[in-house]
Amino acid sequence: MIITEETYRARRHIAFYAFVAPLLMAALINVSDRSQQVQLGIVTAIAALMALILYVVLGAVQVRFNQHSITYTTILKSRELTWANLRSVYVKKKHTGKSSHRFLVFENTAGKQVIEINIALFSRRSLQAICSAACGLAPRAALDERASGFANGEFPWYIR
Repeated sequence: MIITEETYRARRHIAFYAFVAPLLMAALINVSDRSQQVQLGIVTAIAALMALILYVVLGAVQVRFNQHSITYTTILKSRELTWANLRSVYVKKKHTGKSSHRFLVFENTAGKQVIEINIALFSRRSLQAICSAACGLAPRAALDERASGFANGEFPWYIR
């Protein structure tokens, strides 16, 4: 049983990937032309700025839960759901173009999707703690097989 409030933050090292490719390109390409060096410097500066923005945005994403409720906070909004109003927890797949994303959805008793957590942003340990808290603190909530598997530490290969 949880006595204190626990907070899980998104993995921020993902922002580093936006900076690696232009930095490697700058390191591997030996450019003697001055205008190409300037262009390469501009591309690297833009990549560094993008990585910094992603780092700040991902730093604001967190899941916080205590004995009474679960709260999902991003840079733009904060959503809270009490454990007494939690009806179901399930994994939802959204397909966009050629890629798909999986979300952990917390639904209230009215059937609204109150909290959608992007699974790719959190580590397996964080997902296991979040789902096991949902199992323990909301015993009336229905968990699908994937969410209950997360609570038991069973993750499919495609979830990092």
